[in-house]
Amino acid sequence: MGLEKVSYAWVARAVLTVMACGVAAVRWQHPLAAGGIVGAAVLTAAIWSVLAALSLSNAIWAGLVSRDLTWYAYLPPDGVRRGGPLDPDTEFMVGQMCQVEARVQDFIRESDLEHVSLAVTGGRLGLWHEAVSTRSGRSGHVALGYFWLWPDRSAALPYILEHELAHLRRNDARTRLGTTTLRAALIVLCVGLLPLAQAVLVLAVLAAVGIGYQWWVELACDREAARHCGRHVAVAAWKKDLADSREVPLGRRLLGAFLALRSHPPMVLRLWWARLTPSRSS
Repeated sequence: MGLEKVSYAWVARAVLTVMACGVAAVRWQHPLAAGGIVGAAVLTAAIWSVLAALSLSNAIWAGLVSRDLTWYAYLPPDGVRRGGPLDPDTEFMVGQMCQVEARVQDFIRESDLEHVSLAVTGGRLGLWHEAVSTRSGRSGHVALGYFWLWPDRSAALPYILEHELAHLRRNDARTRLGTTTLRAALIVLCVGLLPLAQAVLVLAVLAAVGIGYQWWVELACDREAARHCGRHVAVAAWKKDLADSREVPLGRRLLGAFLALRSHPPMVLRLWWARLTPSRSS
């Protein structure tokens, strides 16, 4: 298997794990000089940074492939549809996609990006309720689950799209690359310089700070999206999400909510935050 088929993010995690465990193992046998530990931390950060940057570039390339396989399957770039008439739901979805394309083109003209690709997820490619974005340099990619393009969820689509565009505008991918690179260096320093109990405590604090920062990023993008679309659109979207979540079996709902907390604040907090968003008139 070629390296291009390997997730660079997983390779970066593997490198960090090996370096941290290696430093800890060597330190257990022989005391390490502070200079050696700092050197290992710097090397780990450098490798992490390179692999994370490659991961972002690879995500943009994968986004282009996904666009060709999904978005262009419904909305070909030449505007010519083949295969006969569409059913009403698909026709509606194509209309929503046209509106998304128009908004993204306006966004590109307003921002410093040169290109943003679009993809539909669901079925065998991604999750049906997905909404994600990534950026590398002046290129971006947005993937939207077909869930948001269908009639019963179309009212929330502008808000969902603006949230992802806010990530691209703020270049949160680049900021995350910097913060995770710093975290990788700090992990190696902790296991190399601190006693075990203190190292565990500091690593727990780093994890909590990382989660808190990620929550703040999501809430900042929520606020930008709500300001653009209107507070009522944001509040209605989160109310609908909360109502739908209550229909999921309790055990699965609690597990999913717990796993999501690693990167996203709970929906109740996001609904409260949406209600605090100033209206456009103010």
